Amino acid sequence: MSWEYVKGNTAFHRLDPRVKFLFWATMMFLMVAFFDPIWLGCVLLILVAICMWTGIPGRAITYLLKVSAWAWGGYGLFTAFSLYSTAVHGLEELHVLWLVHLPWGAVFPLTWEGTLMGIRACIMVWGFLLSLRILTMLTPLRDLSVGFAKMKMPPEFAITIGLAISYVPVLIDENEKIQQALQSRGWEFGGANLWKRAKALLSQMLIPAIMGSFRRARFLAVALESRGFSYNIAGRTYVRELKLKKNDYIALGLIAAAWVFGLYSGQWFSKISSVTFTINLLKKAGIISTL
Repeated sequence: MSWEYVKGNTAFHRLDPRVKFLFWATMMFLMVAFFDPIWLGCVLLILVAICMWTGIPGRAITYLLKVSAWAWGGYGLFTAFSLYSTAVHGLEELHVLWLVHLPWGAVFPLTWEGTLMGIRACIMVWGFLLSLRILTMLTPLRDLSVGFAKMKMPPEFAITIGLAISYVPVLIDENEKIQQALQSRGWEFGGANLWKRAKALLSQMLIPAIMGSFRRARFLAVALESRGFSYNIAGRTYVRELKLKKNDYIALGLIAAAWVFGLYSGQWFSKISSVTFTINLLKKAGIISTL
């Protein structure tokens, strides 16, 4: 399952897998802490810069956005048109961007706040997926599993979590192959009709994907048992012993600083990174008007 590992000799490649896992957890934390799309965009740019620095192919990023478009697109639209979401975050003053005229005569205001929070939702989903891709593409599965075990996690859980994380890109690739095989046999995707597209995906792609997952899980179980995985787990030794080096400690310092900065400027304390940051910029530019 480490088929997609991108070889390299950068400082990020040489980091301890435990530090890489903490980096992924930090990116997830920042995506939740920051509510302003500008601040989240900066975090996303850091992830893209890491991809370019470490040699991750650009097609891996674009394909990830393509296959997850239904998730981040739907979530972003739902958030953008949700006045409730703006009220939840204490945005009492709303600013109209566009008045949507509904077929039955009602008028629904699309606000700047809702739009910015919709953009924030899209960026947040992108960040979640991209940070996970960075973790899986720059860390071999064996190192990831050993890293979890060294974090005092039971070996059974360590190998399970490692397999689960690394299986995400495998599942994406397998679904793409199933779709290509169906299309080569004249499969109709459903066109622009969302209901037909969903029905076609569930009826013709979901079952092969589930069966393929069961088959792969059976092969993995046989492979683990044939290597004596369940024998004397408590006394297990490792071919590669992980030790933190100078670069790891520097990375841990940067991670700690990111957590402190995220806690201070995030939604729980000073709220510097709230959506009002962009709203105030738009007010100064004279672009928005009060509802």
